[in-house]
Amino acid sequence: MASRYIKVTRPGAQASTNDYAVVDESIVDAIGSNTVRFLVVEQDVGAITARVVGRFRQEALESGDPGGYLPWTAVAGTEQAIAKDGSYEYVLSAEQYHEYAVQIKATVAETQGSVKVYGGARDVTAATNADADLTLTAEAEDTDVIAVAVQSSVLAADTYYAEVVDTLTMVPDATVFTLAETGAGAEVAGTTEPGLIFTLSAGGAAELSITDVAGDSGLSALLRVSPLNRAGTTHYLIVVFD
Repeated sequence: MASRYIKVTRPGAQASTNDYAVVDESIVDAIGSNTVRFLVVEQDVGAITARVVGRFRQEALESGDPGGYLPWTAVAGTEQAIAKDGSYEYVLSAEQYHEYAVQIKATVAETQGSVKVYGGARDVTAATNADADLTLTAEAEDTDVIAVAVQSSVLAADTYYAEVVDTLTMVPDATVFTLAETGAGAEVAGTTEPGLIFTLSAGGAAELSITDVAGDSGLSALLRVSPLNRAGTTHYLIVVFD
């Protein structure tokens, strides 16, 4: 099975309520997968509490029962408070339920937040050196630039696509953020744009520099890095400019 997460990449935002409700665009079919991953990003509106839920699919019966889905069940240990403009990532086993989703509610009643959810379900058994081996590490901001070290402990000279977006709009915009490879890797296309194709060095390293074009303090950027020349995981990192 292809070793990639299957889900939307630019979902719409959904507001919280006082009670837990499913984020509609977070629902993923996990049949045939063994891992589910969600990145929950609050849209600078208000604090929320999130949790992961799962449900079973009931097949149609000869008696005429059309089947359908059983009620959602909370996955133990996943309740997580997320601050205004904050984020949280879940990586869980997907072998318990047929479908998974994220539910949210207001942390403080009547004070609502809003989130976007990224991720999906996948089978990691077919992924060779594709998951834990790539790390993204942000350095301190230096004059509206944050450098992110990219390192693979196994793979060398792989080709990746990187994209940076404002966490509020989730739209690539060269007037807000741009990317450049400033380390041991090599740019293939897209310098000074929000999207960039790059290759790792023979030692499996690169450096991506995110520039806050407008110099606006307090902006949060979501960096996504995905392999192009093989199946693999999309890696996420959120950085905040002072």
